[in-house]
Amino acid sequence: MPKFSVKRPFLILVGVIIVLVLGGVSYSKMTTDLLPNMNMPYMMVITTYVGAAPER
Repeated sequence: MPKFSVKRPFLILVGVIIVLVLGGVSYSKMTTDLLPNMNMPYMMVITTYVGAAPER
């Protein structure tokens, strides 16, 4: 591999540029969702206790 890189530096340069361009295009087309919609499950229990006060 090192001998090939030394013999053909232009080919290596073009390959690196192609990888960078494809990476930039891919990065620009990615969508990010920082705050996705979430439905938080919750449950509410309501009871009655006749004659009970909220303070004790």
